[in-house]
This record gives sequence, structure tokens and C-alpha cells, in this order.
Amino acid sequence: MTSHVIKILTRMAAQALKNPKTRDLGIQLSKELAGTRTRNKAIITAAKITKKDPKIRIFKDRLPPNAMESEKNLFWNLIKSKEFEQIKYPTKDITMRKGVFYNKRKDIASPSYYTGFKKTPMVDIDLPSPGIHTPAQITFNTRKGAINNILDYVKTDRASKFRVYDTPGGIRVFNLANRTPGGPTSQTRAIDRALGGDKYYRNMADTQEVFHARLMPKAGRENDFVARLLGDIGSGAINPKNLQEVTRYHDDLIKIILNQTEAYGYPTSGGLFSLMKFVG
Repeated sequence: MTSHVIKILTRMAAQALKNPKTRDLGIQLSKELAGTRTRNKAIITAAKITKKDPKIRIFKDRLPPNAMESEKNLFWNLIKSKEFEQIKYPTKDITMRKGVFYNKRKDIASPSYYTGFKKTPMVDIDLPSPGIHTPAQITFNTRKGAINNILDYVKTDRASKFRVYDTPGGIRVFNLANRTPGGPTSQTRAIDRALGGDKYYRNMADTQEVFHARLMPKAGRENDFVARLLGDIGSGAINPKNLQEVTRYHDDLIKIILNQTEAYGYPTSGGLFSLMKFVG
């Protein structure tokens, strides 16, 4: 959490203490900001405060009466901006991103963690989820249809090997056979389209030159298991570097974050992110 975010949250705590409706939450927020480990939970308490008091003063300068956005909306838009994200590089081919996920529909927030693969391709297949996925993102109406399509694909491309995960909103597929020089290529784009990947995710990977994967439960989604391994599909040879990256920076981190979420009630990496050194 950046020093600027901490200052804004500290100001929010001070304002919350002045209102009987939010005083207890203000005390809780102050305590959470005082501890390095509990700062992750502070963002959840902040969401509760803004829900109880949408007019709470957060910024030093008062907004004009005709302002198009409330202080609450400005706060969450700022929190979501990349300015407040922390990015570290455990290796030159892996990025780790920590920020805030804010669910506007349910008015709830939680810490967010993403891993990024520069050389291990990923395909994101979305399934119908009202209010979450648009029709343009969806190629298959059922999980069975999407998996059968992967099975058909590997019959035509004998060199392919995919690790497939079930997610609450679709299917996550890592390419274990092909290693890219750095970011998407014409080959990975063709495979993505053939497997029915979300075109918005494909475009994002092109723009950022990295394949991002969510590691934490989504705020407001009950019993979110993030990504559950279904198995490997295909007869191609596994690239050991791809397998090592997926295991260490996807599978293992999801387990840690889910265990920490169960223990503390909110997503946290257990301090791994703050201990991770910069490489690139």
C-alpha cells in the first residue's frame, strides 16, 4: 500500500470518528492502518465506511456543489488507478501486481493480486455470467462445450499441451508446450481464437505484452475458489520453464492466498509480496 493511499485512508478514519454512525469503523480503520499486516484489511473497512456515509470528507479540497462525481466515487476511482498499484518482478519473466479490486455492483472492496507471465501463454475462456461477462466475450454457452473444443484442438495439433483450470466464471488455460519470446505472438493469438478465448483478454495481453492471471477471490463473490485444476490436455512435450512458472507463481500462490483468506477473512499473500525483491 502506497504512502499516498495510507494518507487518504488516515484522513477517512479521522472523518469517520466524527460521525456516530461510522465511529466504530473509524476506530477499526485506525488500528488496521497502524499494523503492516492489517493494512490489507483497511481497504475493506474503507468500503464499509463509504457505504455507511457516502458523503464522508476524504479529500482536503471540498468538491463544488455541481461536481459530477461524489468524493466516494473519486476515492475508489483513484484507488483502482495504476498509480496505487505495486508491481514487483520475482524474475525477469514474471510480474506480480498488488492493488485493490472494487466491486461497484455490491459496493465492496478487497486487496487484489495478479501474476503476469511474459513467456508462458494463457487463454481466458468466459462462460455466460449475467452482469459480469458481455455476449462479445463468450464463445461457448457451457463448460462442457469449451472443454470438448480443447479436446478437438489437440487432435489436430499433436505438439500442443495445455493445463486447464475451472474458474467460477469460465476456464483458464495455460500453454505448457510453447514458450514465447516475450508477450503474445501471432501463434498464441491464433491458438487463443481457436480455443474460444475472451477477445478482451487477448487484446489486453497484446497491449500489456504479458498474460495476467487473478490470484485472489473476487470481492463480493461467495465461495470463490479462483482456479481449480482440471488436468492436462494434449500429447505435446512440456516446456519445464512454463511448468515451473505456472506451479510456483500461479498454483502455489493461489493456495497461500486462499489459506490466508480463510484464516483472516480477507485476501492476503501472507506477507510474500512485501518480501519479494525486485529483479528487473
